[in-house]
Parts: sequence; structure tokens; C-alpha cells
Amino acid sequence: MKGRIITVAAAVCLSTSWACRTDALITRGPMKGAPVTAFESVELARQSDASLAQAGEVDLVEQLIQYRTSYKRTLQQLHDYYEQHGYEEKRLWAGSELQDIGRIRPYHYLYDSEIARLDLTPRDRIPEADAFYDDAMAVAAQAGHGTPVFFNQEKMGQALAMLKQLIREYPTSDKIDDAAFHCGEMLKEYYKNQDSVAVQWYERAWTWDPATPHPARFQAAVVFDYRLHDRKRALELYRAVLAAESSRSNRHFALARIKELTETGPVDGERTLPVAQPSPAATKAAGAEESENPRPGEPE
Repeated sequence: MKGRIITVAAAVCLSTSWACRTDALITRGPMKGAPVTAFESVELARQSDASLAQAGEVDLVEQLIQYRTSYKRTLQQLHDYYEQHGYEEKRLWAGSELQDIGRIRPYHYLYDSEIARLDLTPRDRIPEADAFYDDAMAVAAQAGHGTPVFFNQEKMGQALAMLKQLIREYPTSDKIDDAAFHCGEMLKEYYKNQDSVAVQWYERAWTWDPATPHPARFQAAVVFDYRLHDRKRALELYRAVLAAESSRSNRHFALARIKELTETGPVDGERTLPVAQPSPAATKAAGAEESENPRPGEPE
């Protein structure tokens, strides 16, 4: 029966356009008959209220993140303790509470402060940063980054945090544009309601390195077009793809989409602009790509 449930869950994942989390394919409802207590201690709540009375937004959010992390880790440790010592009923209670945590949507209240500033320059080759980047991408691969369906949310979060840490600790590394691009990719593909944050990471990739090998402009254009429905910004970026990016399939898609969006007139009051011509470097790279891949594939 268990194998049948997992098979059905996999089939549901394959029939949808969103990647599916593999953290828990089987979930249980609330435990019937389990003793329930108040969510907080009144005395501890009074102490917390007093200590945070004069706190600002950053202090409050940092405390919240600390408590979220501590709560989940401690509950997991309690679950493991019960499992190791044979307290099956209490293990089930703790497991049920852990699953309830998984259904909570923790918002990024300071998401704008988590995004690195725009004026960084990836000018140095730093061996430590290179190794850290490789480690982060290895964790991302283990989490399912690059696979079409299944992924592990916890490991993906670990990889995302490592890429952000790389940018913070090695802001001049020539890997920061790579890290920024993959931050955008992870947020776009594996986190709901993070599209507006993802496009900011894409922007960092091409701003920090205008010649970045990643299709950051194209990915941002698609997000603005189909998810954020900001077609004026999408048009700007599709034109930037033609001018700066080398992928033949992406440039072909961008050109077709520009035609579709402008064939009935300017979008959102935008004045009609000529289609941007690719730069010489992009044209040369695209020619090499065409000789290797004579037939265009899907947008990259």
C-alpha cells in the first residue's frame, strides 16, 4: 500500500508544471487523542515582550528567524530522541508537529536586504571562492537542481544560502555572477511567490558581469512576461537578449515574442523601438552555437 501511495504521488507530480518537493511524499493529519497544550508559555512570553519592546524591524525579524530555526531543530531532536529510545507514541506526536511546521509559509520579511547590492565587480579569481561555489552547486545537485520534477526543499535552501554566503564573503570573486544567476534559478523554480526576488538576482548577474555566460536577461524576460505580467519590462529584456546574449534558441524566442507583443501596437504606452541588433561578440558566439546545434531547441 505504501508503494502504491508513493507511485500515485509521483504521477501527480509528473502531471503538473511545478517541481515537487520530496521532503515528505506521505503526510498524516493531526494526531487524534494526543494531548494539546498552549503554543507559548505565558511567563516566557512576558519576558520576550519586555526584551523586544524597543526593537526595530530588523531586530524583530532576526529574533523570529532565530526562534523559527530553534523551534524546528529542537523539535526534530526531540523526535529523534523518542525514536532512539522507543517512545513510539510521542515520536508520532513530534512527527505530526514537524509536518505541521512544513505547512507553514514563512515569509521573507527582509528579502530586499538579503539581495546583494548592484555595484559589485567580479574581477578576482579566488580559489577559496571557487571551491565554495563548487560545494554549493554540489549540494544543489543533490537537492535536485536541474532535474525536471523532484527536489528536496531543505537541501535546496542550504545550497541557496551557500551561494548568498559566497557573494557576501567574496564580493570580488569572478563567481558572484554565476552565484547570482543560480540564486535566481532556484527561487524561480523551487519557491512559490519569489518571482520578483528571482528577477533581482538575474539582474545582479548581468549587471555585475555584462558578458556573463548565463542567460540571465532571457530568464528575467520570461518571468516578467509570463509570471509577473509586466510586458513593458519583458520587451526591454527581450531586446537586451538580442543585443547581448548568444543562445540561438533564446534569441529566436525573444525575436518571436517581441513581434507578438508589438504587432498590435506599443505596450503600456511604450514608444515603438527598433529591434536591437546582436553585438559582434554575441553574433560570433551564436554562429559557433549554430554550427554545433543546427536545429534550435527550447528556450534555455
